[in-house]
Amino acid sequence: MASGDTLVSWRALDAELPIDDFATFGTLLAVQVGANDPVFPFLLYDDAVNRYAYFGATMPAHYSGGGVNVQVVWMSPATSGNVVWIVSFKRMEDGVQRLDNLFFGNETNGAFATDAVAHVIDYSTLAVSDGADLNLIEAGEYFWMEMFRDGDSGSDTMTNEARLLSIIISEQ
Repeated sequence: MASGDTLVSWRALDAELPIDDFATFGTLLAVQVGANDPVFPFLLYDDAVNRYAYFGATMPAHYSGGGVNVQVVWMSPATSGNVVWIVSFKRMEDGVQRLDNLFFGNETNGAFATDAVAHVIDYSTLAVSDGADLNLIEAGEYFWMEMFRDGDSGSDTMTNEARLLSIIISEQ
């Protein structure tokens, strides 16, 4: 496996939501020309609060075991400010992990500026180190990734919702 190769990708509609404090689903129709124009689904992360979503997958057999880059594809109606994205991983280790134990590994976070034009797509990358940050996930194992906006952080200065479209995980 080479650096930059895609391991997993999810769309907003692939999210699994918690009981409370969850991101909500929404759609955007940019310009309606005809009856069959597409709508674009997203997860809406409000400002000033923490919102969560979970994504599950199997780590591909070709994963080399190093760190990963989590690329968040998002947009906002806001035209200024930073959003704080945080990810953490949960390994589902054979013969060890229980579903009722919801421990996730270390958090990896970053503050990213929104575009100066509303609804312009932003690609923001969080570099997750191998080991404890990735919760020691191995090739072929099932895992969950927790994705949240730390809206009540002092570093999250964007006073509008962040709209998550997709997540792409690749090898570092």
